[in-house]
Amino acid sequence: MTQPAVATARISRRGLHYVLDGAGPVVVLIHGWCLNRQVWMYLEHALVAGGRTVITPDLAGYGESAGLRPRTSLADHADDLTDLLDELDVSQAVLAGFAFGAGVICSASDYRRIGALVSIAIPSAATAPYDRMRGAIMKDWPRFAARSAQAIVPSQTSAETKDWLSRMFGATSLGAALAGLDILRLFEPVEMVKRWDVPAYFVHGSDDPIVPATVSQECAKQFGGQYVEVASAAHLVVIDQKEAVQAIVEDVAGARVV
Repeated sequence: MTQPAVATARISRRGLHYVLDGAGPVVVLIHGWCLNRQVWMYLEHALVAGGRTVITPDLAGYGESAGLRPRTSLADHADDLTDLLDELDVSQAVLAGFAFGAGVICSASDYRRIGALVSIAIPSAATAPYDRMRGAIMKDWPRFAARSAQAIVPSQTSAETKDWLSRMFGATSLGAALAGLDILRLFEPVEMVKRWDVPAYFVHGSDDPIVPATVSQECAKQFGGQYVEVASAAHLVVIDQKEAVQAIVEDVAGARVV
């Protein structure tokens, strides 16, 4: 893979918008439901400064990829991702995904180009009122988006960060939000078919108010992975405990260097 001297915004052959930055071992960061690549800005900056190549795509239907047809399964999103890795001729990439993005990275059919997985706050249909959420979304999506953005960070988070997240959620189209919700309402991570044969790390905030940490603990046990707990009362640990998440991803990426 040719590595850029500066960050470059690109479009994959399937139409995914993504940014490629840095030089060194490859880390791919996959955002969550109704978020976009910007949620990784702190981790992206730190990894590039630490000598990593970082790829941050916007999944189909979200962010700059909003013009793409929303996908109807995690496997479809994962196919977009692995096709991008094929296009870039990437090898031994570390894939890190937050929430919905964690489901994506664990749902690929082809792990030839992947060296490790870092699942962060993987969701579970059993722990969320997804059926009721559809009604609330259809009643007032802008209001629901704003409230959802604020629910994933602690109350003491700055008003500016809450507003930033609210705008990110609210920029998602109703169709993309509902398509993602339909995927989530049927997703139980312990029922996944394990197709990867690489190290997998299941990271979770200790007091996550949205998805209990036991979900990641069970995944680690079920799939022979490693559970990593971050002291946090937030769901969005990639923002609330950015330094801790950075250290975890850097350790995993460093272990991939031969």
